Amino acid sequence: MSSLAFQLIQPTVQRTSSPPSPPTNSNPSHPNSSKGKNISRPVSLPELLAHADDSATLEGVTEKVELIFKLLKKHNATGKEDGGRMPRSLAEILGILDDVRSRIELCSQLSGRRNAELRRCKTDILRGNAPTSPTSICYPAEENQKLRRELAASMAARKSLESMFAGLGREKEMIAGELACKVQELRCAEEVAADLCAENKMLSDKVRACAAEHRWCGGDGSGAGREEAVVREMQGRNRELEEQLLGSLERYKKAKKGLKEAEKETARVVEAAAAAAKWLRWVREKGRPAVTDKEILELEEVWEKLAKG
Repeated sequence: MSSLAFQLIQPTVQRTSSPPSPPTNSNPSHPNSSKGKNISRPVSLPELLAHADDSATLEGVTEKVELIFKLLKKHNATGKEDGGRMPRSLAEILGILDDVRSRIELCSQLSGRRNAELRRCKTDILRGNAPTSPTSICYPAEENQKLRRELAASMAARKSLESMFAGLGREKEMIAGELACKVQELRCAEEVAADLCAENKMLSDKVRACAAEHRWCGGDGSGAGREEAVVREMQGRNRELEEQLLGSLERYKKAKKGLKEAEKETARVVEAAAAAAKWLRWVREKGRPAVTDKEILELEEVWEKLAKG
């Protein structure tokens, strides 16, 4: 046990009798003896903690309280008859109350000292379990700083995760929109394929009907020759229609080109007319009787543009 455990401050208390000393043993074989001489046994902790008795501190408090009651009764009895002794009796009561209060405060201080000494002794006993390494000691300020750093790191990670999830949500919405468009396109393609299949089936039925009709009308040889003649006639008709279509396309292109040129010319004429109207409006606002040669030349140029248009 550490030497600090035996350096406890014993409060000064008046004791009526000292505890009897333990008997000594002169036997050399006794554990507490060495070479025939007595060695003082270490005093135990309860014997070291010799505290003052509460009865010694609060001695006479009961009598003083009874005295206060007697003085109060006497004061109430004689207060109406003799008014000169009232301040004296009140002073005595207040003095006794101060004495009682001082004794109670002394008792509370002694009890607090006892608790402090017991805690000190317990601390000395448990000193071996205290951490020895300086790294294991955790200070409140350092712990707060560490917690703040961890909180900041967690908040930054949370913000990054929120931004990542927001980006994933936007990407998911874009993919969902693209998939919806693809689904719509597939539905349209399926409808077109169904229409084409129906049209192909109808054309196949017509071709079969035509082939059966030709076989029924002409027989084997004449039917084949007539079919070839019909095919040649249809091919010639297709060529004529193709030539007509090409001619129509050429005429359409020429007409479109002429329309564009006419639109450009019309825009130019409209612009020149607007400039002339603006110039005439300016001349009318000025109200001059005559115009200069420069203004006449400008007017001639405008009218020449209109004439070319």
